[in-house]
Amino acid sequence: MNSQPKLMNFTRMRDIFEPHNELLREHVFMNRELAIVHGDRLQQSLSREQTLFDRFIYLVNRHSDREHQLSYYAERMCLTERYLGTVIRQASGVTAKEWIDRSLITRAKIELRHTQKSVAQIAEELSFPNSSFFSKYFKRLTQMTPLEYRQS
Repeated sequence: MNSQPKLMNFTRMRDIFEPHNELLREHVFMNRELAIVHGDRLQQSLSREQTLFDRFIYLVNRHSDREHQLSYYAERMCLTERYLGTVIRQASGVTAKEWIDRSLITRAKIELRHTQKSVAQIAEELSFPNSSFFSKYFKRLTQMTPLEYRQS
């Protein structure tokens, strides 16, 4: 009986993440097309950048609820933070930290919109030190408090 609501929540989460995933696929396709147009050397360079970008996004999607720092992802990919940050910015036009923030905020929005969990519970699940820090972080990135977002 308890598995039914979880399945429904998973379906809702998939519906919310799907447009984001489609944008990522489109971005990957566009970068690969650019590489083909500009020759083999650029293609090899962009392929490496794209491979690193794809791996980074995979890791962020899997671990951003627990790991908020670029250093974690750089270590997992055996790269320096500086190099990883440069590659991600070149491949996507967005900083690596912004990708991590987007993932965290998306997860928080899903929890706020589709569950009855308290802000403190969500903050804990997303590995924030406390609900106050989480609320300030959320407001800085969305211009709304978590409760304002839930009520909107």
